[in-house]
Amino acid sequence: FLKLSIILSMIKKEYIFLEDLIIGTIEMMNGNSQAKNLKVSYEINDRIRFFADRNMLNIILINLMTNAIKYSHNDGRVKIVVSTIPNFIKFSIIDNGVGIEAERLDKLFKINEKTSTPGTDNEKGTGLGLILCKEFVEKHGGKIGVESKLGKGSNFWFLLPTEESTPKSQEF
Repeated sequence: FLKLSIILSMIKKEYIFLEDLIIGTIEMMNGNSQAKNLKVSYEINDRIRFFADRNMLNIILINLMTNAIKYSHNDGRVKIVVSTIPNFIKFSIIDNGVGIEAERLDKLFKINEKTSTPGTDNEKGTGLGLILCKEFVEKHGGKIGVESKLGKGSNFWFLLPTEESTPKSQEF
């Protein structure tokens, strides 16, 4: 956790075109999604330019995409939706995979809970990816959550504040 603390203290924000980042994530995950013959798509409002740490945002998206692919059945669907809502950009990674039991949902982002389960092709995980996502989202002043139905799929979402809603420090 010392390394994570160091990484979190080194946040480097820059302007990012979100569509380019989403396309890059999908392309990076292409081999994994093709192995399961998944239909991967994205939907984004306009050409959103956003102020964030590119590496952290990339890690969040890769982790959530990896999970969506891991828990999807062959020939399934994964979709990334990016939208603007007042004061926030909302990212949703939606799949039609196995879903998650209701009693496990509140444990997913807690470090002291064992939540990792094998994927549909028996893929393994550490259970730390969602913890890392939560840390990175919160470092940006945002919030992360999930909606899921067992046997129907999941929607992992996170909200990041827009530049206008981020408190600015002032010196006098």
